[in-house]
Amino acid sequence: MSYEERIKLCKTCNHKKIAWGEGIHCGLTDRLPDFDGDCPNYDPDPELLRREENKKLKMISAMKGKNMLIRLFGILIGFSIFTIFLSVLTFAQEGSYDINKRLFRTAFELGLYYLIYMGKDWAKNLLIFLLSLGILLIIITTIANVGESPIILLALLVLPVYGYVIYHLIQNKDVRNWMEYRRNN
Repeated sequence: MSYEERIKLCKTCNHKKIAWGEGIHCGLTDRLPDFDGDCPNYDPDPELLRREENKKLKMISAMKGKNMLIRLFGILIGFSIFTIFLSVLTFAQEGSYDINKRLFRTAFELGLYYLIYMGKDWAKNLLIFLLSLGILLIIITTIANVGESPIILLALLVLPVYGYVIYHLIQNKDVRNWMEYRRNN
C-alpha cells in the first residue's frame, strides 16, 4: 500500500496530525502512516468524511460539466461551419475581405470557447450576450424580410440552438462546477 493510498484514509481520521514539510502523521504514533489495508486506530471524523464525499461528488459533476461544454462548443462550431457553407452557396462570390472576416470571426469564437473552458466567467458572460444578441437580430431580420426569400427562414433554426447553449451556460450546475474547478486549479 502506497503513502498516497494511506493518506486518503488518514485525511478523514480524528488522529491525523500535520507535520509541515513531511505530510500527514498519525497523532497516536507520531509517525508517517505505515499500515496495510485498514488502520487499526482509524477514528473517522464525520464532518471530514462528508467534506471528502462532497469533493468527490463535485469533481464528478465538474467532469460532466466539462463534457457538456465540449458538446456545446461542438454544436456552436458545427453551426458556424454550416452558416459559412450556406452563405457561400447562397450569396455572390466572396472577396478576400469577406473570407478574412469569417476567419477572424471563427478565430474569435474558438478563443472565446477556450477561455470559457478555462473557467473565465467574463468570457462566458460575453458569449451569453453575443448569443442573445444573435437571437434578437435573427428575429428582427426574419420579421423584416418575411416573404422576400424563403432561405431567410433557415436562420430560425439557429434560435433553439442558441437558446439551448444559453440555457446550459446559465443553468447547468455541472458547467458551473467545471468553471469553478478550472478557476481554482
